[in-house]
Amino acid sequence: MSDSPRERFHSDDTVSWVAARLMEGHLPADIVITLARHDPSLKDPEDTVIQVLESPIFRVAFPKIRAARRLALAASLQRRVRLSGRGSVERRKGLTAAALYDNYVHAHRPVVISGFAEGWPALAWRHQSLAQRFGDEPIEVLDNRLQADHPDRDFKALKTKIKPSDFAKRVEEELGNNLYLVANNHLMAQQRSKSLTEDFCFPEGFLDLENHQGCNSLWWGPAGTKTAAHHDTCHALFLQLRGRKQFHFASPLDPRLMMNLDGYYQGHRDLHSLTDQILETTLMPGDLLLIPVGWWHQVEALDASIGMSFTNLLVPNRFDDYRPGFL
Repeated sequence: MSDSPRERFHSDDTVSWVAARLMEGHLPADIVITLARHDPSLKDPEDTVIQVLESPIFRVAFPKIRAARRLALAASLQRRVRLSGRGSVERRKGLTAAALYDNYVHAHRPVVISGFAEGWPALAWRHQSLAQRFGDEPIEVLDNRLQADHPDRDFKALKTKIKPSDFAKRVEEELGNNLYLVANNHLMAQQRSKSLTEDFCFPEGFLDLENHQGCNSLWWGPAGTKTAAHHDTCHALFLQLRGRKQFHFASPLDPRLMMNLDGYYQGHRDLHSLTDQILETTLMPGDLLLIPVGWWHQVEALDASIGMSFTNLLVPNRFDDYRPGFL
């Protein structure tokens, strides 16, 4: 994009252009040279820059903006050091609960524990057998997602009821992002879902097993279901049970991801279009993934998929004030 004030602004917006350049860290002398080159009609480019520098509003705003830029630079350094040479989420086999919390939850970085749920009854779930566990009463799902401008953000308008067996049949037969059962359908909060928790065998130290009400969510849908790039306000452990699911992560310290936010989402933007520092992983059945609070992530089911997320970690796990997209 051109730095020319004549190209970017009308002539009466030159002061705004100068202020923007100063706030971005450009040197006043360089701005004077650019003004003189691109706007010969200005009688005294240096005076224009001085007026902005001496403005009471600018004098108050600039130190705060400079401090924010310095913090962003420090965050960028930390992010680059942490992610240097890495393109995939770290995988660990047999990771202990203590190591998970010490090296990943508290260090605020994602990790996959490969084969974590080997031998668990939940790994035997199939789409039709899971549907039978819910009985004949209709369940709430999201349908016609392809008709919505932003199906994840606007999920309330897509809620509908369907018999579990009919839903399972569609999950097995359909492809794409049109049909999905997600956390916001709150199926696991219903009484008929209680027996499903018996199929999970978390070792001691991973979750607060005495505090699981409202802390686990089912994710169930066809191959091709997607969740747009977003961040959460809590840590989550995601357990893949059926099919494969691909995750793409980007650090919350990346300043390139803090522009033009749509609430908790990146709008319609793909993370790969915003940053080249992406961590990827594909979950197989039995894999457990830590999704750290605040990390940007987008998700796609490569097969008809069943997964479960858990937020009852053994650390304080409410970060409701972390809402950069609402500032």
